Amino acid sequence: MADYIVLRCRRRRSPALALMLSLLGTLALSPACSQGGLDPDASHWEVTVSMTEDLCNNSPVDYQETFTYSLYYEPEGSGVDLRIDGASFATGVISGCMVEYESPITGEERGEDLWIKWQLTGEATHRPGGYSCDLDDGVDWSGEEVFQVVSSDDPDFSVGCTYTTNVVGIYLEND
Repeated sequence: MADYIVLRCRRRRSPALALMLSLLGTLALSPACSQGGLDPDASHWEVTVSMTEDLCNNSPVDYQETFTYSLYYEPEGSGVDLRIDGASFATGVISGCMVEYESPITGEERGEDLWIKWQLTGEATHRPGGYSCDLDDGVDWSGEEVFQVVSSDDPDFSVGCTYTTNVVGIYLEND
């Protein structure tokens, strides 16, 4: 089995959007709170992901999108699986109010025989409903995610360049 996810894009997108949408957007194929509602076996936050720094493009690209992040906890220990619409996009660990996570290496074909691969790392302070953590009122998830290009055949991308996003959200109650 491959150690990365392969995504094939049919149309050329701006580099930042291709990275963000390929990793996050394609996982969110249906509305976050679809017919079945929220999974009671997880904690959920509605988060907005916003570009804060683009070190991959000469002209920085803007990006902002809202998702429902679902955190599934390991029965024993501090491990977590972070999902969008049931699809895992990162795994990590929790220590108190902090969660640190990382995606698998993700690849995208950018043209004939041109590939780019990247990885997301993130950390956030999170407050599952009712718990006290050092966050502003009205904020239950506050963190940062960094997308780093780890391999590229595409001359438009340099290995090691990064996109940094701010991730802020609110806790969603399970019904």
